[in-house]
Amino acid sequence: VLGLLVTDQARFILPALGGLSALIGARLAVLPEWFPRPTVLAIRAGAAVAIGAGLYGFGMHVWGTGGWRVVLGQQSRAEYLDSDKPWYPAGPVPVIDWMNRNLPADARVLFVGEERTYGARTLVAMQSVADRSVFLRCVRGAASAREITARLRRAGYTHILLNGRRFQRMLGRELVEMSGRDRATMDAFIGQEARVIFERNSLFVIEIPPA
Repeated sequence: VLGLLVTDQARFILPALGGLSALIGARLAVLPEWFPRPTVLAIRAGAAVAIGAGLYGFGMHVWGTGGWRVVLGQQSRAEYLDSDKPWYPAGPVPVIDWMNRNLPADARVLFVGEERTYGARTLVAMQSVADRSVFLRCVRGAASAREITARLRRAGYTHILLNGRRFQRMLGRELVEMSGRDRATMDAFIGQEARVIFERNSLFVIEIPPA
């Protein structure tokens, strides 16, 4: 509960809420006999209001994200996946579809700032925020943008899929440790050494040049 109050990533706590709800429900179903009846009624009324608010919130979420339009045939799957939602920006599926159609069969793509790989037919590698980033290991201590290229190529990668918005947010929140010199070298790699070959919704497909 404390984590739910202090984090802005509450969705990561959702798996625990199922068990917590069962425990709370069991406790409310059998309240101590010595509880005054008005207290029991107030507790159960509060629980009913909370359940109703939760169902209302779920319904608004379903309505707001608009997935029902696809189910009813009012919007295509591609249009839905390529549009921003009220609570989060468009995902990487259109970019992954482009990679499937345009990257060579032997491409190996490193996902940076993005963990969603659904639909990828090319060989991809991703890391969550809890993992040690391959990309950052290649950046840290590199003497030049060219050295970052050499490190990534030695690791076997030919392309990068970079979620610009999420990666900048991670840098801004200091979830990624990086010195000023490493940041400048990374910016030189992305802006000068490598080549952006596709961009959609602040997701960039970057071609790593030959070492």
